[in-house]
Amino acid sequence: MARILFIDDDQDVGKFTKESIEKFHQVDWIRADYWQTAESLIVQIKEPVWDLLLLDLAYPTDIWGGIWLFNSLARKGFRDRWSRREIVYSKHFAQNSELQRANDGFMFGLRVFLDSANIPLDCALPNQSFDRVTLLEKIEEVLKR
Repeated sequence: MARILFIDDDQDVGKFTKESIEKFHQVDWIRADYWQTAESLIVQIKEPVWDLLLLDLAYPTDIWGGIWLFNSLARKGFRDRWSRREIVYSKHFAQNSELQRANDGFMFGLRVFLDSANIPLDCALPNQSFDRVTLLEKIEEVLKR
């Protein structure tokens, strides 16, 4: 059983996701409307080391909020606390070529983030296609790395 740090601002998505995962893994869910609040809550956690970070990149208050949060935590040395295993998701990740063209600006920014953070593209999921099976399969795959 792995321990997962899960960060999502959305109550409904968060509850669904947490319930999907906690049957198989321990989940520490941080829910905050602002990425800065999420950061302060995580920084207060002194003990846990997680096996994986599951992070929503888009906040309603800041489209890039999850990226700012990730970068801020990485600068503070937190990346080693989740073994440098990450799965990120956003409504702005393209599922197909039509959506890719529609969101080119977002996709470019997200690809730059993934490349600079050294997060494999296959660890970036579009949250429109979330289902329990796909998410759990991805978690298991990433935990084996």
